[in-house]
Amino acid sequence: VLGFLRRAVDEYGQTVVMVTHDPAAASVADRVVFMADGRLDGEMEHPTTVRILDRLKRLEEATAQGPRTEPVLDLTKPNPEWSTPGTQA
Repeated sequence: VLGFLRRAVDEYGQTVVMVTHDPAAASVADRVVFMADGRLDGEMEHPTTVRILDRLKRLEEATAQGPRTEPVLDLTKPNPEWSTPGTQA
């Protein structure tokens, strides 16, 4: 299934959004967005299973210290990298 999704992106320009707790599955993506305590808590371009596992370990350690009061990613401000060509962020 992951190969099918990857081909849909590479060959047909499709966008795929996948929610998973599996670092190996997430490593197939071009970009991973992390969440902790219901908040966006970072992103990673060109992920690998090892890099994702390392980031998840740091998130787990930070969560053990208590929930954050502010999100790491501020979605109230436009991010030009997230806009669709031909639209404004």
